[in-house]
Amino acid sequence: INGVRETIDYIDNHILVLLKERFEQVKKIKDIKIQNKISILDLDRETYIYDNIYKLYPEYYVYFKPIYKVIIKESKSNKKIISL
Repeated sequence: INGVRETIDYIDNHILVLLKERFEQVKKIKDIKIQNKISILDLDRETYIYDNIYKLYPEYYVYFKPIYKVIIKESKSNKKIISL
């Protein structure tokens, strides 16, 4: 069990690194949109993300979509408040 948990911890750490990078990229997008007076909200992009998850991992879609809903929700919040 401990070996498997160590592997899970390793994976979790990588997920956190990638989420941090994702939020940093969201900040860049926010700045570009503000500079160019483009709406922050992009429902087509959200649809694309969900469709892509389904295309790549249809068997896990039911699990991954709720996770991504939270990521997207927090990304929207990030667009409003983050200052890196």
